[in-house]
Amino acid sequence: AQAICNLVLEKELPLSLSALVAETYSLYEGKFPLAKALDTVSAEIMDFFRQRLRFTLTEAGITYDVIEAVLAAGIDQPAEVGKRAHALTAFRKAEDFGALLTAYTRAANLAQKGEGGEVREAMLTEQAERDLWAGILLARQGIATAGDDYAAAFQVMADLRPAVDAFFDALMVMAEDPEIRRTRLALLAAVVALMDGIADLSKIVA
Repeated sequence: AQAICNLVLEKELPLSLSALVAETYSLYEGKFPLAKALDTVSAEIMDFFRQRLRFTLTEAGITYDVIEAVLAAGIDQPAEVGKRAHALTAFRKAEDFGALLTAYTRAANLAQKGEGGEVREAMLTEQAERDLWAGILLARQGIATAGDDYAAAFQVMADLRPAVDAFFDALMVMAEDPEIRRTRLALLAAVVALMDGIADLSKIVA
């Protein structure tokens, strides 16, 4: 498994672990008695590869907090895990890294108090709310366009900081009105969700 991890990361092979496990499982299903269900087997193999990826990235000189950040965002495609780890390591040295981390952290600290759900544009009555939502929509497009150019995705997120700061400066997120509070928390959750699948920046040690 370690050799596989090394090869996949080195050659950036487009391997999906979940697809590989499912396909392999299907070859044996019905032909041999299987002691465990596919979900159980898949979870165990994912955990096994997570440990192998952690070791491989550590050997490559990636810091532990960056490793945990990218692993937390998903490991189905090991090659992408490696790309994300190296991109985050490089962006950490950039001038805008502080803006990226601040925007994410300010949003994440309160977003966890929300109940989830989509942002309802009709509820965005304050200018700071509308500006942040416009920034989120623009960032979604920018991150989607960036694809596996994770440095570009991190820059898109960093560029959102002014709108996040203005939102906090102008408004009280935990408003007394439950609908207003829900809407504002949903906005912050949308900010945090921009990084889903790339890195859980709450794992980064400032």
